[in-house]
Amino acid sequence: MTESDANFWNVFHDGYLIDITGEFPGKISLKIEIEYIRKKFKPEGKSFIVTLHGFKHLYFLKDGKTIKNPKEILYLEPIISRATILKDGQLSIKCVSGSLYLDYENLDIQLENGKVITTREIEFACYEYWKDLKGFNPLSCLFVGILAILIFFTIIIFLGEFIK
Repeated sequence: MTESDANFWNVFHDGYLIDITGEFPGKISLKIEIEYIRKKFKPEGKSFIVTLHGFKHLYFLKDGKTIKNPKEILYLEPIISRATILKDGQLSIKCVSGSLYLDYENLDIQLENGKVITTREIEFACYEYWKDLKGFNPLSCLFVGILAILIFFTIIIFLGEFIK
């Protein structure tokens, strides 16, 4: 695996691993729910299905304990944070509840309806999401907050005068 593999998995930052199916080893599918990226594709949905071909292993490391059973891994509700490639070539995906380790030859990505999308398409959707988010001005929120506080105190003062 290469850094481009890790970069692909980083697209799923804050995504939830919600299902693991397939043959161990062989071919497995991971269902990842990440609505803010998924909304960039039609028809709308909540998740992507990433199928790993030439799959060799998958395990989860939590508090020094190795977990290989997919149901036990899903029970931990892994939320993807950051992916890296280790010196031995396997993929390490840091999650909120531990780390997921994968080794596979290649992958494909589908929407829930079976439509295949490319890694380039999903990476572009991620780029567009973050570009749109950067266009958001936090000072506008500050202004709205200050305005709301001023309105609140104006109402309190008005009610105080009215009650006298």
